Amino acid sequence: MKLYIPAIGDQLRLTADWTFTLYNERRNWGFAHVMMLLHTHELKHTLPAGTVLKVDRIYIRSNHRDYDSITFRVTGVKNARFWVKLHDANTIEYDHVPVQ
Repeated sequence: MKLYIPAIGDQLRLTADWTFTLYNERRNWGFAHVMMLLHTHELKHTLPAGTVLKVDRIYIRSNHRDYDSITFRVTGVKNARFWVKLHDANTIEYDHVPVQ
């Protein structure tokens, strides 16, 4: 296994369906609306293989693991920006998409 820390703007194409917890929080509301999700406090959601995610923000703090997160945008879908906890992001199976 090799370490890979994405840069802002890197794109990842899902090679397998990815299920993650989407938290009912203001920064996820646009994504939930675009995806037509009924929102409870926490919602499991699955993006299908082939979806391309663009890294938009990475938040990691010393001694605050509960707040470690990564924000993505689904490419080609307006307002499809959402964040997930880092442990969910680390389950993504992907191919790196070269940025041109």
